[in-house]
Amino acid sequence: MEQVVVVGVDSVAGRAIASQLGTGSTIKEFRSTDISSTLLKSALADADLLVFCGGASRSSWDPGFGDLTPEEEWLSIALDACTPECQIVFVSSDIVFDGPWVFHDDESSAVSADEPASSIRQFESQVAARRNSLVIRTNVLGFAGQTGFAGRVVDRLETGECEHVPGRSYATPIAASEFAELVGQLLNCHATGFINVAGAERTSPWRLGTALASALGHSSDALLPEESSPVVEHSLRCQRLRQEFDLTVPVLRQTIDRLVDELQAQQQAAHPTREFAPAAA
Repeated sequence: MEQVVVVGVDSVAGRAIASQLGTGSTIKEFRSTDISSTLLKSALADADLLVFCGGASRSSWDPGFGDLTPEEEWLSIALDACTPECQIVFVSSDIVFDGPWVFHDDESSAVSADEPASSIRQFESQVAARRNSLVIRTNVLGFAGQTGFAGRVVDRLETGECEHVPGRSYATPIAASEFAELVGQLLNCHATGFINVAGAERTSPWRLGTALASALGHSSDALLPEESSPVVEHSLRCQRLRQEFDLTVPVLRQTIDRLVDELQAQQQAAHPTREFAPAAA
């Protein structure tokens, strides 16, 4: 049975990947905070796979994105503890790109000079220097309390409290469950190098938020488009997924549907005796 270590299981991406890989593997899970160095090294001594989901794995749309403490404190320790045969996956961010083109390919140069983009590229280089490593650039949406973009939007839709949502920042987000399924297939193919794993459609936080509101049967009046900031382009084109691995990526409607499913599953788990109405068609 494969031995898998997931660092950052408290993140949306880490939790989804751990759930996806749970069948047929022994999963050792570590939160991105309060990690025991001794336990981490022990777990990695005979691990077949390390999945590292630190601050870079959060959606770049999340408020406060940019805290890379997990990478700063634990990435080097984890890499050093891996055997040469261990497969390594580092979940990175679309924020390493900021234009000037609209879509960024797997092999495109990451030219963003802003923090935390430059720090994330350094962490990517650490991982890419290792054999059997895969660096995944993405923008994963899901629900982990109200700290992430998707959770915050749902909270505002339910309370009616107004929220200014960027309308001129563009990306290709993907739901956590969709992302984890694609990662699982890439691992089966022993993919290495750099790869984009994202949705098929370029959208803005405001457009996605209003689409999510419609799917949940809420008014989107509380979501106010913020149009004053300059246009930012983080969108990813997933050519390797399609051409090399023959994998398809979801369109926005599919991602919205998955987010609704994930939200309802989380609510049901928190309140098992409560019935939740299906999303509006």
